[in-house]
Amino acid sequence: MRLAVTLVASGLGSLTAASPVSAQTPNREPAVVELAPGARGLGLGMALQVGSDDPDLAFVHPALVQDLRGMQAGYTRFGSQASAYGVSTAGDWFGGGVALSVRALEYPGATGGLGLREAGLDDFLADPAGAPGVSEAAATLTYGRTLFGVRFGVSGRLFTQRHGDTRSTGQAADIGAATSVGPLRVALSARNLAGDPDLPEEVVLGAGGYGRPLGPVDIGLAAQLRYRDDGEVVVGGGLEVGYWPIRGRTFVGRVGFRNVPEGEASPVTLGGSFWGDSLVLDYAWQPVEGMDGIHRVSVGWR
Repeated sequence: MRLAVTLVASGLGSLTAASPVSAQTPNREPAVVELAPGARGLGLGMALQVGSDDPDLAFVHPALVQDLRGMQAGYTRFGSQASAYGVSTAGDWFGGGVALSVRALEYPGATGGLGLREAGLDDFLADPAGAPGVSEAAATLTYGRTLFGVRFGVSGRLFTQRHGDTRSTGQAADIGAATSVGPLRVALSARNLAGDPDLPEEVVLGAGGYGRPLGPVDIGLAAQLRYRDDGEVVVGGGLEVGYWPIRGRTFVGRVGFRNVPEGEASPVTLGGSFWGDSLVLDYAWQPVEGMDGIHRVSVGWR
């Protein structure tokens, strides 16, 4: 937990570091706020497995924070030019749960040949060709607890964009609720509230569960619907199958499907994991026409 606090403090420092500032609100919505976290989610068609205890879940669904444990770090590569990084941690605190998260994204300002655009994120790349690169960072603090049998949570987020010699900053808040419905956990979150007016508000509904036995394997399902206030709807979901030949050693395969409103990314995603005692290794891949695809790797400790 001390390590996580140090990492988050470093991220907050980068958000507020002195540099020439051209505006106090973003020139466009930060991609780092919109990108779904975790390799497990990418492998399931961008549908987060809300039935898990992955610390990354608090970034989208603050109400799940009481069920999250440990620490998770991840890296994403979009083609050969853009990269994203993230670290999250969660634990018990003050009668509920708390999570800390720092994320960063770097990509060229020019639109040509960039994996983010082909992946359906063209809205983030409005600069003319030859513009300097863009770097973004976001730090998120989440707290949640159970009231009347339902889990509730709230997140506060600070984010920044650096574009050449300029820097812009902003803030936003998320709220959410979660409960169990039969073998599945369901979470509903409203994101990007009370923040910069240029940051699109959205509602995210997720459902999932893992560990249903089917012969020698365990089955998991996940589904997600994301609705933005600009009218865009993104739906995804997937299946994961786990096999544990030795107790404490589990191998998981995943396949997912999602709609891609813009860009040349494949609607099909693939992924896999190795769970060994307290160690979690995840990998996911989404093919993209004209490039080697989106690769995401994460490592976690429970």
